[in-house]
Amino acid sequence: MAGPVTDPSPVTFEAYLKDRLDTKGLTIDDLKFHQCSESVLRKLSRSLDNWKLVGYSLELTRYDIQAIKDDNSSIEEKRMELLYKWKQKNGDDATYYNLIFGLHDADRIELADEALDCLKENIIEIKRQQEKAQQEQEEREKEERLEQEIQLEYEMKENFLTRMKSKVLSKGLDVPDLQVNLRQEDVDSVAELIGKDWYTFGKYMKVEESTLDHMKEVGKNKIERKRKLLEHLISKKVRFEDIIYGLYNSSDEDNPSIDGILEYLFRIRIKQPEESFDNSLKLEEKQGQSYKRQNPMSQPQGQSSPPSLTVIRQRISVPWQAKFDKRRKKPPASSRLISCSHLNDLTPDNYREHFYSALWFEEDEHIKKLSRKCDGVDYKLTIYDPKKVPSFLAQDSFHKYRYGYISGLSDDKIEYATQASDNITISQPDSSTHLCMAFKHAYNFDHLENRMYIVSPDSLKLSEAVKNSTTVREGSEISVSAQFTVKYSYFDHLHHAVVKAPEYVLKCLLPDVFSFGDPFFTFDPRHSNFHCMELDKKHQLKALEMIAFESPSIGKPAPHVILYGPFGTGKTRILARAAYEVMMNGISKKKCTRILISAHHEISITTFIFTYFGVIGRLFRLPFEVILISRRKNYGVYADMYMTPEEFSKKSAYISTMSHVIIITTYTMSLNLYQYLYSPEGFFTHLFLDEAAQVREPEAIIPLALATKDAKIVLAGDTQQVGPNILVLGQEAKKFGLNVSLLERLLMKYKEIGPVTTRYVTKLSVNYRSHNSLIDLPNLFYENLELNTDKNFQKCSGPTGYRFVSADSRLVEQYDDPDQQGIEACIVLEEVRNYLEKMKQINPKFNPRHDVCIITSTRKQLNCIRSMAFNYNKYETVRKVSFKPSFMIQGHEFQAIFLSLFELVEDDEMNASYIKSLFNPYVFNTVITKAKFHVVAIGSPEEVKQFELDTLSHPDRGGNATKCWHEYLKLCEKQGTLSGISKQLLPYKVSELNEKEEISEFMSLEDELPALSDTLSPDEIYNLENIHMLNEKLKSVTEKLVVKDKEVRTMKVTLNQCQEELIRKISEEKIALRISTIKGELSQCKSEFKIEIETSKKKFEDEIASIKIHLEGLREEKFTVQKEKESVANCLEELKKEKLTMQSTLKDQDMYAAKLKREKENLRSTMQSKLEEAKKLKKENKNLISKNNEIAAELSQFKKIKLTEEKLEIDSGRGFRAPSTVKVSRKFSMGLMYTIFLLFLVATCWKPDPKIFISPLPGVKVIASNRFLVAGGQSSQLHWEEYGLMLDIPSDALPCGFLAEVVIRVSVSGPYVYPDPKTWKPASAVYWISSSKEFVNPVLLGIWHNVKEIVKSSSIKILTAEDTPQNMSYIFNEFLGDFSVKGSYIYFKLTSFSGKTASTNSEVKFQGALFSKKSEIYKWDYSLVIYRSQVNGVRKSLLDDADYEGWSQETKDFGVIFEKNSTILELNITADPPVENWEVQEKFTPLSYEKDELQSQEDIESNMQFMLYWSGSGPFVVSTCLKFPLKGAKRPTTITVNPSTSNLETESKDTKFNKRMKQELSIKDLDEVDSVLKKNSFDSSEWKVLGLKLGLFPPKLNTIENNNPKNSEACLRATLEAWLQHVDGVDKNGGANYNALVNALVKIDQTSVAEKIKDHVH
Repeated sequence: MAGPVTDPSPVTFEAYLKDRLDTKGLTIDDLKFHQCSESVLRKLSRSLDNWKLVGYSLELTRYDIQAIKDDNSSIEEKRMELLYKWKQKNGDDATYYNLIFGLHDADRIELADEALDCLKENIIEIKRQQEKAQQEQEEREKEERLEQEIQLEYEMKENFLTRMKSKVLSKGLDVPDLQVNLRQEDVDSVAELIGKDWYTFGKYMKVEESTLDHMKEVGKNKIERKRKLLEHLISKKVRFEDIIYGLYNSSDEDNPSIDGILEYLFRIRIKQPEESFDNSLKLEEKQGQSYKRQNPMSQPQGQSSPPSLTVIRQRISVPWQAKFDKRRKKPPASSRLISCSHLNDLTPDNYREHFYSALWFEEDEHIKKLSRKCDGVDYKLTIYDPKKVPSFLAQDSFHKYRYGYISGLSDDKIEYATQASDNITISQPDSSTHLCMAFKHAYNFDHLENRMYIVSPDSLKLSEAVKNSTTVREGSEISVSAQFTVKYSYFDHLHHAVVKAPEYVLKCLLPDVFSFGDPFFTFDPRHSNFHCMELDKKHQLKALEMIAFESPSIGKPAPHVILYGPFGTGKTRILARAAYEVMMNGISKKKCTRILISAHHEISITTFIFTYFGVIGRLFRLPFEVILISRRKNYGVYADMYMTPEEFSKKSAYISTMSHVIIITTYTMSLNLYQYLYSPEGFFTHLFLDEAAQVREPEAIIPLALATKDAKIVLAGDTQQVGPNILVLGQEAKKFGLNVSLLERLLMKYKEIGPVTTRYVTKLSVNYRSHNSLIDLPNLFYENLELNTDKNFQKCSGPTGYRFVSADSRLVEQYDDPDQQGIEACIVLEEVRNYLEKMKQINPKFNPRHDVCIITSTRKQLNCIRSMAFNYNKYETVRKVSFKPSFMIQGHEFQAIFLSLFELVEDDEMNASYIKSLFNPYVFNTVITKAKFHVVAIGSPEEVKQFELDTLSHPDRGGNATKCWHEYLKLCEKQGTLSGISKQLLPYKVSELNEKEEISEFMSLEDELPALSDTLSPDEIYNLENIHMLNEKLKSVTEKLVVKDKEVRTMKVTLNQCQEELIRKISEEKIALRISTIKGELSQCKSEFKIEIETSKKKFEDEIASIKIHLEGLREEKFTVQKEKESVANCLEELKKEKLTMQSTLKDQDMYAAKLKREKENLRSTMQSKLEEAKKLKKENKNLISKNNEIAAELSQFKKIKLTEEKLEIDSGRGFRAPSTVKVSRKFSMGLMYTIFLLFLVATCWKPDPKIFISPLPGVKVIASNRFLVAGGQSSQLHWEEYGLMLDIPSDALPCGFLAEVVIRVSVSGPYVYPDPKTWKPASAVYWISSSKEFVNPVLLGIWHNVKEIVKSSSIKILTAEDTPQNMSYIFNEFLGDFSVKGSYIYFKLTSFSGKTASTNSEVKFQGALFSKKSEIYKWDYSLVIYRSQVNGVRKSLLDDADYEGWSQETKDFGVIFEKNSTILELNITADPPVENWEVQEKFTPLSYEKDELQSQEDIESNMQFMLYWSGSGPFVVSTCLKFPLKGAKRPTTITVNPSTSNLETESKDTKFNKRMKQELSIKDLDEVDSVLKKNSFDSSEWKVLGLKLGLFPPKLNTIENNNPKNSEACLRATLEAWLQHVDGVDKNGGANYNALVNALVKIDQTSVAEKIKDHVH
């Protein structure tokens, strides 16, 4: 509802609203811009009495109100549904204003007040959340700025120490010598070495100015003040390296005080080397004791570190290969390298030399590229005025550095220099004077502008250059040259790792077949019951078992365990679980266990804390230590698990004594552990290397330098993500294998070694991270990627899958197109904003920062998008999402990602940036797999496809020719998610956007100086006398330019004012015109609304009158109901009395029944004894059987005797004896005949209830059943040969007088479990036999078998199973009784019944049959089926289940015999001999049956289906039959096919008719189909039933009914329209054609209409 059309009483409502808003402290905008939530509507519905009247006031139609009344039974549901219907119908206009307007119109003032109270509470809560979010954002930004400052300080210090290394080495020292704490005995000597400016030095050492001022007042002279300062620094535990760095900052690198400090340290080392080292150890031990007191659980009680793992503290020297200056002087010989294809030829002898050479070549390529790309002499250096330094560059007011930026570099150069350079040497343009050594600021990593921000220590030469520079708005501008130094510290680490790798680690890196042994699987995963570490039993637990097993021998390096697979398969979770299990096992066995976990990215190692160990540590105290080493200090809930490198070095002495510790760090950071934890025997017993496929091999082996000799090493990674395959620079380095990761090299090596390595490699394939809708594209890179079966994860209420937004061109040749970038940014932000609005409605707690990310290939475009988000309030919600370039996305995961395809297509720029382009397949795969549910890309489809085709052969693709974006667009087209953008005005102007950037508007005078110099002659310029005149001219020109600049500024202001005035006037005219238009519309609406009110009033009066009549009727009904109620009450009283009477009667009957039961038990025991005596007498009185005829005549004399007397005579205790007298003989004959008569009577009259003794067989498919009665004393037989069963029941199986019912059920399939199914195969059907009574003597049972050979007792078994399933399965066991085989039957005796079947370890018989069916003209379908031999009844049932209805059997069943050693039958559809004009086509491949599958096959499967087609002209003629060879069969060797002939004309007509019937219809045929149905008298009221038969689902039909109430013809047309559009299950029901329509009409008994439609099609 767009708002109330008019207000019937505007004065009253406005007055009410004004009064309430003033009282509640709300505004009219609060009402209009806040939507009503479902919880508020639910609360209001409780008091909504006259809900119909309120519904009319809320402008719901009568149809809506009637539907609410019909669909809901209770009054509460109707009230609630009314408000929900109003919210659903109005959408975004379901605001508090419109709701309160309707409630006021319905005279429900109290509900309107309640709604205002709810709004007030919501606004207060929203403001509180906004304030909290803003406060958290400010704290987060403050913390990020602080981290940047700390990171900058650390990097500058590291760079300084790197540059100082040569000077330190020249003094006879090394870097560890500088890492000694300042002591009290050093104060006097060091105080003399500090220069005069001790105050500035104190500031750089971060001493408060108030403290320095106090020292200045207390100290008598400078020496005493310096001593005070140094004593203060001792309390802060300052090292000598900190003092040297402070001296460098306060002056420069050539400060003589630095040389003095180094000489002093050298003297100390010469005099007391051991004492100095011992003191350092004692200090670190003291610090470790302090750490131990803070962490008492780090060392379990009663346990110490084993001597073999004790750390020996010694100063570790740095090899020359890890020193940049020295290795640059020793280039390798490329001829001695091993090529990439021969990496398996590496040996421990050539390993170090090979990787030294490969790394040297790559570093050399980086140096050349950086110099070629970024070095220059025409740059501008702008140094900020200290008071104008931006806040994002410096945090404190005292700036101890010079901040500025270099301009003149392109965006790509800035981005590359930020990533690849370490520092910048800045000189005068002619390189004659060195000004300073600058460092890139951390701000460059997150923001890319047209300038590169730098920070530099202040120096005298730089200060002098600033004084003589040009003044600009921010500070001073200097013309400089810049020389960038490559980040060689990274290669220092890699060279260091290669050299320091122990020999036993090298053997482990280069395994052979003798390295692999059988592991001891003693692992039991019993320790972790945490949800965050759950693993699936099929794949992940297998990998966990392999990781955690114990090595077969101590001291021998075990081969690496490799765990690889696609994204989201749980590799990190397995490593975390393995670390926990191994550690807990080590603690329980009191075994030293030290684990190092390393990964490539910092964000990846934090996952181990935030997802696993930190979560567990919050639940209970861990019995071991977990330490994550990071340069960024953590202040959150897991701060106790974090350490900076400085903190670790101070506490390393104690950490080295821990027996149970997990240390987590990055690969490069792990090198810092080497100098603290080094031991000849190694330190870590387990090393888990995550992301091992994403790094170069020398980087992956950095942590291995600390491995023990029998350490367990695990590699985990994804070979299809961004890694060295595209990151390694230079063809020389790639040629010799540096682009192959350690994980990939070992995979190739293991494959070469053979099957013995398979247990050491685990491939994961089940994706647990992403929604199943995001699996199609990753399948381009992975084989057999399995879907996640977690139904809760797949039920995502938000958007899922891939989407592509088609817009204008995204690919440009240069960056100087701001409009193009702005349009791109606008589209991206619009898509993100729409997504966030949807997710906020679904989940109010949705976190945009962690769940949504915008990704681009370039920082330039990323900054453009982020700038627009922060410059326009429209995109306020988008500011909270993450912004990442494509090359910094690894280690992250989000719910949704948005990709901007803004690329550079110019050759030079493309070649430079393709390594990080979204068109690179490895980058593409890495990026899209970071999304859990949704991926959106923005670009031009045609240009995207063309650009991808143009770059398929790009060298940075690593040889991968996958057309990723072609597949992406094809998938979006298939799913209908390829959409365009709406033509709307952009919310910005590019010129305005540029004005908002902080760009200096002052012009440099360099553009004016050339023109000025042209006006002077050379003599005037070089004449010393005219220099003063030149300066005056320059000064006047400068003043003129300043005046001119002020005039331009004034004109700009005036112009802006004029523009604003003009816009205001135009707006006023438009507003006036709009007001007049609105007034006319309002007057028209008022008149229409008055007419509508009058009409509604009449309708309401009529309804009220009818309601009154209805109420009168209800009153009469109420009176009648009351009378009936009284009569019912009387009836209830009578029933209660009858109930009491019945209860007493039932008690008497229960007592009587108990008495009868006791008598029955006594009678049964007496009968049992009598029967035993009768058996004995029967043997003695065989001669009396011949006299039965005579005795029968005497039976008539006893007819009048009562039955009770006969029974008493039997029970009298007189036993049967030999027939010595006639009297005894007569009595016995009378009892025997009475027994026969009683059995006949029971057999005739008694109908037993089968439910009493026949238990159901859940899951069993019964194909036939039989039941019959068995009488005691009589023999019975059942020869059921049709289903292969013989049953012989002797006369003594049941006692005389007993009657039992026997039920037999035949089955061939069910949840059966057979013993040893690989060896023993089924040889018969399963027979379930049940009896209502237990037999006292055994019966003979025979079952049919299909064993091929002569059956021996050792080649066949009888199996039996109880009819009660166990865990929904029937367990068969071997029958231990005797049995015999006669022909095709097996006979055995048994007394108790259950399931019986036979199995054999020999071959069984097979049968075959050929079926055919004519499908179209000159086309025949054939099916050759082969199956285990069965009796006729079973075979017929199986064929019926195989759905061969409409087929005819070509041949009788024939026997099939396999050739010797043949395990498969295959039908060759090439006719032998060949027949012309016939085409044979197989329906699936191959046409084969496997012998093993046939032997265990339960149903008949059709594996050989083919089609014959006559391709000749005219009617076909077959002179000979078509014969097809059956390979693998001894009999039959060929299958003969004989198709029949038919008339050509008739079949042609039928074929045309069938084609027209099956021809697909489209939406264009809607009028024709609709008219055909109406013309042939179809009843439109049957539209809903017809829609169901056509394949439409009930929700769709309900929607049609709601949209067309009480209009069956419109519903029929809408149904046909949906059918023709193939919605819901139309395609599964035959599609949209006349054939499907006719079939649907026949199903709903509209046969006459169906026949008329057929005539129409003819």
